[in-house]
Amino acid sequence: MGGVAIDVFENEPNTGKLVEKDSLLLAAYMGLRSIDCRSQMEIEETKEVINFLKGYPLKQEVPQLEFEMQG
Repeated sequence: MGGVAIDVFENEPNTGKLVEKDSLLLAAYMGLRSIDCRSQMEIEETKEVINFLKGYPLKQEVPQLEFEMQG
C-alpha cells in the first residue's frame, strides 16, 4: 500500500480532516528550524542587503504582489 508524506501546511500544526487518513504522514515543516539552515539564511540575507546598498543587482526581488497582499 502506498502513501503520501506532507510537511507544509497553510496553518500548522495541521488539524484538518487529513489527520484521519491512514495513508498520509503529516509533519510540521522543520527545515528552517535547524541552526545550520538559519545561519546560512542570515548570511545570504546580509549579503543581499549589502548588494542592495551598493547598488548591485539582487539575486531575487520580492514580487510586487507580496507587497500588495500586505495592505
